[in-house]
Amino acid sequence: MKKLKFLGALLLLSSSVLAVKAEPIDLYGYNHGSYEYLGCLNCNQYSADSIWNSQGKYGSRYSRDSVFYFGLSWNTNQYISKNLFPSLSGNDPSMFAKCNDQSPVIAGRNTKIIYGYLCRGGKLDGMVDLFEYMIDNGKTFDDLSPEVQREIKKVFQY
Repeated sequence: MKKLKFLGALLLLSSSVLAVKAEPIDLYGYNHGSYEYLGCLNCNQYSADSIWNSQGKYGSRYSRDSVFYFGLSWNTNQYISKNLFPSLSGNDPSMFAKCNDQSPVIAGRNTKIIYGYLCRGGKLDGMVDLFEYMIDNGKTFDDLSPEVQREIKKVFQY
């Protein structure tokens, strides 16, 4: 059942505007007044700045710069010494807060076109489901089944 929900989230995501290959699509988290780079969403899994590179700075569960750091929410103080992304915390039971003006931004690297925000209630809920699944289960890209990896590659067209 959980796998079915997860694959459903991927299908939802695939219908979003993220299926763009023309330029790198990056994730930026709001951090105390400015946005901080969190990695590339559509770079291949071996790229140094890809969030799908389980050995890289932005995709490893052991890197403080990764959204998958220890499979935990990177917006809490539970195991991290500083609250990296206070805009994501709050009373929401989800690690991703309702959409607001400080939600993490998904934008084109060169064009700076904003494709969406990583938050609940926006057009990218499928992506939020994907991230929550991976974080809740302590997963990085390499830990996912080949079937799920293929679906992610299709969504992000790399």
